[in-house]
Amino acid sequence: MRASGDHLLYMLAGIGTTSFILGVMILSIFALDQLGIKIEYRDED
Repeated sequence: MRASGDHLLYMLAGIGTTSFILGVMILSIFALDQLGIKIEYRDED
């Protein structure tokens, strides 16, 4: 049964893709914030 090795590979690829997407989202939010665009969920009183 070599399916476990392939499963691990797919899992690592999925984690890498997810972390990449999260990183892009965080960078996008940071860039928008730096441009002075207020993000809706940030309430500053």
